[in-house]
Amino acid sequence: MKRNINILFICLLIAGIILVATLGFNVGLDYRAVNQIAVNVGQQYNVQDIKNIVNQVYKENKVQQVEIYKDLLQISVYGQSEPENVELINKLNEFYGTELTIEKDLTVTSQSNVHLRDLIRPYVLPVVISLLVVAVYFMIVYRAQGPFSVLFTFMQHVIGASALYVSLIAITRVPVNILVVPVGLIVYAGAILVSGFLFERNKGAEAE
Repeated sequence: MKRNINILFICLLIAGIILVATLGFNVGLDYRAVNQIAVNVGQQYNVQDIKNIVNQVYKENKVQQVEIYKDLLQISVYGQSEPENVELINKLNEFYGTELTIEKDLTVTSQSNVHLRDLIRPYVLPVVISLLVVAVYFMIVYRAQGPFSVLFTFMQHVIGASALYVSLIAITRVPVNILVVPVGLIVYAGAILVSGFLFERNKGAEAE
C-alpha cells in the first residue's frame, strides 16, 4: 500500500514538473497582463446583469463594481478589440436605455503581469524561520526517536506536501489567483500538524 502511494506521489510530481516546464501555470486574470476597461454606466446596476452582458462580449473577463460610485464598472479582460468594446456599449445601451459612447464613457488601460516569484517573496522569510523553529522544537522534544531521523521525516512531510500542492495546481490547471498562497500556507501548516501527530504517536508507542 505504502509503495503504491509513493509511486503515485512520484508520478504526480513528475507530471507537475513536465507541465510547469512546458505550459507553465494557468495564471488567472488577477496576475496576468490584461486590459482594464472602465465604463461609466451612469446609473446603479445589478452586477449579475452586467456579468451576463460582459460574458456575451469577452471570453475571459472579471467584472468588478467600483464601490465608491456604484455606477462605474471595471472589467479585466485578457485580449480585447475595438469591435468588442463597441458591442459592449451597444448592449449596455440596449439593456439600460442609456446613450453611452466609447469616446466619453469607456476607457482602456493596460495592467502588466505579476511574476509569481514576486507573489510568494513576502512569505519566504517567515516560512523559513517558522520551519527552522519547528524543526528544532521537534528534534528536541522527540530526540528519543533520533534527532536527525525526526528532522528528515519532518522535512520530508513539509517539502512533499508543498511539492504535491504545486504539482496539483499545474496538473488540474487551476487558475493561480489570490487564494493560491493562503491555501498553500494551510497545506504547510497541515504538514506540520501531521508531523507532530505522527511523532507523538510514535512516542506513545515507545512508552508502551
